[in-house]
Amino acid sequence: MGNEELAARIQKLEDIEAIRCLKGKFAHFADTQNSAEFMKLVADDAVWEFGPWGHFEGQEEILKFTENVTIATYSFMLHHFYNLFLEVDGDTATGVWYFLVPASNRKKETAEWLAGIYDETYAKINGEWKFKRVATEFKIVAPYSEGWFKKE
Repeated sequence: MGNEELAARIQKLEDIEAIRCLKGKFAHFADTQNSAEFMKLVADDAVWEFGPWGHFEGQEEILKFTENVTIATYSFMLHHFYNLFLEVDGDTATGVWYFLVPASNRKKETAEWLAGIYDETYAKINGEWKFKRVATEFKIVAPYSEGWFKKE
């Protein structure tokens, strides 16, 4: 293996780790309701597809969604991510993350389970990885007390 090939492999591993850290910051800033820091992770022209909550394009719409829907609805969230896989191709990447989020819905005054799959696209902009597209497929949105199982 030549130096160029080795350097490319190392860069790919560094990019994968940087995207993992990006996702960790996503969870931390969402869970601590820090929308200012959260938005630094998002590309200017990003697209958010958030299931029943809607489709949002650009920093301004995503910030409004974050503050007026997510933060306004949930007083507590604790994101857990698992079963991830990432594909890096130069300055773009894709990723799939499964999630489970215990949450407190302040509007309904109840604890909830949120779970599903994030399908994401990332872009390296000025040397930093950012979210370019986040599509969320909710598999579970259920009250904690009732769970998600429904008898037929």
